[in-house]
Amino acid sequence: MTTIEECVAEAVKQVMAEAIGKLSAKLDALEQLRTGPSQMLYREAEAAKLLGLSRETIKRWRNKGKVSAHTPRGTRVPLYSRENLEVIFRQLATGELTD
Repeated sequence: MTTIEECVAEAVKQVMAEAIGKLSAKLDALEQLRTGPSQMLYREAEAAKLLGLSRETIKRWRNKGKVSAHTPRGTRVPLYSRENLEVIFRQLATGELTD
């Protein structure tokens, strides 16, 4: 028979493991940004993946003016520089950027 304390302990372990996994993925993404070429530009889907966000979230934030991207003349494709992504990452880490 399982006690309530054992159930709670197991649930906490699962939540912590998930949180650690997400944090690890974000740290890996930050490391990729730091080691990549500084002039590299990322499409919205790539930027979202590196930041651990959905494409819809980063697009919504861009449309609301919360994050900035560069759209080359003659195109409608928003591109994010390494510097843009570092700013977004810092804002996410400090809680400055939320829905």
